[in-house]
Amino acid sequence: SLGKAITAHQTEDIRERLIRSYGVTPFTTHTITDEVALKLELERVRERGYSIDEEESVLEGRCFGVPIFAPAQEVFAALSLSLPKMRVRDKQTEDRLVSALRRTTEQIGTSLSGSGAAK
Repeated sequence: SLGKAITAHQTEDIRERLIRSYGVTPFTTHTITDEVALKLELERVRERGYSIDEEESVLEGRCFGVPIFAPAQEVFAALSLSLPKMRVRDKQTEDRLVSALRRTTEQIGTSLSGSGAAK
């Protein structure tokens, strides 16, 4: 989910280079290995503002990733939260987890703006 959160917010040229460099290696039967499907997923990540890994890396695992934006509104890094899928009981739980991640990434982004670390 970290990779999707970062890759989704790159330019199309950089996204293509990343896909070519890292490929679409399957880790589980849920891993997105079709490039067209991956590009659609990256578009959904941009639209909703966070990424989801639903057993794509680890069976029975879920992961949410939120980008951290640097002062120039470029993605500097990402923050993720991984947990067993059984702990995400409903959409409300997912929303609370993502909301907490977003608040944290906004604080980090603000901190980077003030420190000059992302220049």
